[in-house]
Amino acid sequence: MESRTIQKIKNSTNPIVIVGTGPVGIRMADELLKIDPNTKIVMYGDEPWEPYNRIGLSSLLAGEITIDDIKNPVKAENITNLVQHNNCSIVSINKKDKVVIDFHGNEQPYEKLILAIGSRPHRPNIPGVNLSNVYTFRDMQDVDRLFARRVRTRRTVIIGGGLLGLEAARAMQKYNTKVTIIEHSKHLMSRQIDEALSNRLLEKLLSLNINVCLKTNVKKVLGETSVTGLALNTGKTIECDTVIVATGVIPNKKLAQDAGIVAVRGIKVNDNLQTSDPNIYSVGECCEHNSQIYGLVAPGFEQAAVCAQVLQGKTAVYKGSINVSKLKVFGFPVYSVGETGDDAEDLSNVFYTYQSNDNETIHTLVIRHRRLVGAMGMGSWTEFERIQDAVRNKRRVWPWQISAFRKTGLLWNDGETLQVSHWPENSMICNCKSISRGQISQCINKGAKSLDCIKTQTGASTVCGSCEPLVSSLLGETSKISPQLAWKTLGILTAIVAVIISAYTLFPNIPYSTSVQNFNIDVLWSDPLYKQITGYTLAGTTLFGVILLTLRKRSNIKKMGNMVYWRINHVALSLFALTILFLHTGINTGSNLNFYLLLFFILASLVGVFASLLNAFEHKISPYRVKQWRGHFNKMHIITSWPLPVLLGFHITSTYYF
Repeated sequence: MESRTIQKIKNSTNPIVIVGTGPVGIRMADELLKIDPNTKIVMYGDEPWEPYNRIGLSSLLAGEITIDDIKNPVKAENITNLVQHNNCSIVSINKKDKVVIDFHGNEQPYEKLILAIGSRPHRPNIPGVNLSNVYTFRDMQDVDRLFARRVRTRRTVIIGGGLLGLEAARAMQKYNTKVTIIEHSKHLMSRQIDEALSNRLLEKLLSLNINVCLKTNVKKVLGETSVTGLALNTGKTIECDTVIVATGVIPNKKLAQDAGIVAVRGIKVNDNLQTSDPNIYSVGECCEHNSQIYGLVAPGFEQAAVCAQVLQGKTAVYKGSINVSKLKVFGFPVYSVGETGDDAEDLSNVFYTYQSNDNETIHTLVIRHRRLVGAMGMGSWTEFERIQDAVRNKRRVWPWQISAFRKTGLLWNDGETLQVSHWPENSMICNCKSISRGQISQCINKGAKSLDCIKTQTGASTVCGSCEPLVSSLLGETSKISPQLAWKTLGILTAIVAVIISAYTLFPNIPYSTSVQNFNIDVLWSDPLYKQITGYTLAGTTLFGVILLTLRKRSNIKKMGNMVYWRINHVALSLFALTILFLHTGINTGSNLNFYLLLFFILASLVGVFASLLNAFEHKISPYRVKQWRGHFNKMHIITSWPLPVLLGFHITSTYYF
């Protein structure tokens, strides 16, 4: 869809109107008010309840939380220009006059209109699906009905083995109800996990006395006035008194279509979340961006953040989201991020799996062209948040990382636990509410000192609670990183080394003089005596510097002095060695063996420059990046340094031999 000119809303008599008070609609209002607290907003919701978080409905039905735990009001402070209408649906849009008409016939003018109208349950075209005691599981009204039904039902069948179906099964099993899940595909959660992981999940469900029928379709819902059973395509019949249909959702688009707004699978939007009408935007499950519809709430939060920036005249572009699922199926952790399940069926994808000895933990990485594009797993996964960040940015995965992962289940097998406060700012802490590490750190820096305070201000850890340990860790990791001793000295010396290396690559060879009557500098690299002096000095300096630093690294003796000063001495010796190299060669690269000797010396020095600069300025860089880059530079430094003794030996031997 073509992009259009966006103008900031200011000094307008008409408000921004948001249709939809679900999680994404509420987040839309929060994002707008966060940028400008004086923004005039009018919201419409078609449900009689105060705004709530739909993610917590299964826990509410299971009796694990109360309705107060899923309340989801607008959190902005000092709200003066927000009007919220509940149980008041919008029935039509007049684009020409820029007004919306509600259920009671009242008109509301708007400056900009945001459609966050979500989706509705998909009810398959099965005979008898409209009988009594056949339910969907999508909103508070469904939960209200199922609350009453849950006590009386003895046999409940869930049609659909995806996320929603498994959540419904968990909620309905409380009163010893016999629960059966029917799934048409070959394995459960086919959009999130592969068949191997699904088989492990299936074992878990069967151990909890939940029956599962795979590769099975329902031909008919049996009964006269209320459901008595299901007829299956296998020829079998299942007796039941309750059916819950959990076969996916359909974007709500009729309101937009009736107004002449372009909608295909969902309401079409561009990278600014703008519809075919320049004054109307759409976010959440109802919208379609680049032919993609997201059935999860986190992408809707990302869309709301971008849309708010655009409406307030700031530069922002929405480039799509990755699907993230992190849930507990009957207390069993299940993870999914990026291209997984059926979405990972790409011939270019390579799968790497780790499985613990007790089979309780299974992790799988999906890698394409050496980059991480997806991950899925079950059981404990301490690295999942970092995995999520790596998938989001399609980070490169090296062969040694894959090798470590297959043995230990850890992609970053560095023997240390990276503090949460050192993660990148855009790393997700709370997946349920799409709260990043940067947002929580900002909240802490503004004075939040307790977990309850952070929950109130950001909403993090208020849904499933699985991110509570991460939030708690952040509360204890607020101190800034101090620069190391003498970091400026190390940085200056390293910069000088970098300049000398640049001279070797940028400046031409110094030509030999044409006269011998006067002293010329080329005598240093043409006279055999001088060459021997500079050559042995260079070799001794190099070996001395390498051996000393290596011994210090392998030693943990405090009496040997601070490692910082050893690094400075190492860089100083490198600077001295490069100076001697100039006196020995005159920047003449030579050929054959001499060329490769000089090449590896320069490469080793260049990698050392990057490693040294990283050490000097590590307090200005994210420790997350420092840990990654330091490992790479150390390996490269070793690789480029090891050929030097061999080449040097051949060089000395050939010099004396010939």
